[in-house]
Amino acid sequence: MPQDLIENSKLSYSNFAQSPFRPGQREAIDFIYNSPKKIVVVVAPTGCLAADTVIRYNRARLGRKMTIENLYLNTNGLRKGRGSRGWKRDIPTYVRSYNGKTIQLHKATDFIQSGLRPVWLLELEDGKTLKATPDHMILTQAGWKQLQHLVPLVDYVLCDSPRAKVTTGKLFKKNDLNLAWIPNHPFARKIKSNKSKHGFYKSIEMHRAIYEAHINKITLEEYINILRERSQRWKSLRFINPKKYHIHHIDGNHNNNSVDNLEALGARKHKRLHAHPLNFGQGIPVPVRVRSIYPCGVANTYDITTPDHQNFIANDMVVHNSGKSVLGMVAGNLYPRFCYLVSSKQLQNQIALDFPESTLMKGRSNYLCSRFANITCADCSHSDSSQCSFKHNGCQYERAKHRCLKSNRQILNYHYFIT
Repeated sequence: MPQDLIENSKLSYSNFAQSPFRPGQREAIDFIYNSPKKIVVVVAPTGCLAADTVIRYNRARLGRKMTIENLYLNTNGLRKGRGSRGWKRDIPTYVRSYNGKTIQLHKATDFIQSGLRPVWLLELEDGKTLKATPDHMILTQAGWKQLQHLVPLVDYVLCDSPRAKVTTGKLFKKNDLNLAWIPNHPFARKIKSNKSKHGFYKSIEMHRAIYEAHINKITLEEYINILRERSQRWKSLRFINPKKYHIHHIDGNHNNNSVDNLEALGARKHKRLHAHPLNFGQGIPVPVRVRSIYPCGVANTYDITTPDHQNFIANDMVVHNSGKSVLGMVAGNLYPRFCYLVSSKQLQNQIALDFPESTLMKGRSNYLCSRFANITCADCSHSDSSQCSFKHNGCQYERAKHRCLKSNRQILNYHYFIT
């Protein structure tokens, strides 16, 4: 079992319990350990998506669409331009993911830049397209497959259905039924109409009418007649002020207007309940046949870390949260000491989070100067003839370098390693 192999390797993959091994990792790890030949180098670039890939996300209870490149820039504080600010890190960002049954919002922990990479174009028969590296995993009816291994007119890619659908036996909200032409209701909405001499008519939701008839201990028919007749009887009725209270469907089914399924909730409480990301419209994957796949040049690429289910929705397709950190760490651990090279600082951070026993090392600009405020170690003016007094004592960069040199598991990025 891969978990046993990691334990035998003295690796503590911290996310293993929550995140099962990804497609192909089990076989790859078995190969690494059972191969009769020594593996000297493991080249394992991560599968990634092109910069113009559109992601549906939710942040601060607002749902929007944005390209994966702009999500990376915003979450990492790299947006340029007048008045541009990075997003606050304490506000979580959610993206749509497939949990095995339904597609709904789950937390994204990081947005990663993976550099300029060759990409392929995937086209589906309904017009959806996706540009990604050829090794990126796509969910099909037959399971996870690399983009380059998809078979046109044979494979079906599972796609998101953003509109609410029937899931787990529940009917989710489409449109509420309304009760119209009730001029006596004090809180009814005014709807413009040329059929009324006043230029409008009054309307409320049917479930609200049913609930108000119930609390007044009269039938719905009698309630409607009172609201439509020319009398003052309506003044003796109790009404729900929508600015203070909302009528909530307990089971989430807006077609179930049974009195037992309705309750009055404070307006703020009701908004918070429905604004929670997990209560947004769920969908079920819809299979769409592959029309074509082919190489289409190179592009800046990005990826998203979603630890809950290791996948997310990109251009309305279910794609894997690609990454090969486990394979690289297991292969490197065959040796008493090794250096793991990745393409970006974000990938370094991700691997260090998964494997806390490893040691990160980045360039000078990533460490604050201990002598002067608001500058980094890259701005330090020390030289061989005029050394900084903090170099051997308090320099953050020097401390990190010494820790890295003593470590048996070093994580570096290409730029730092080469320069």
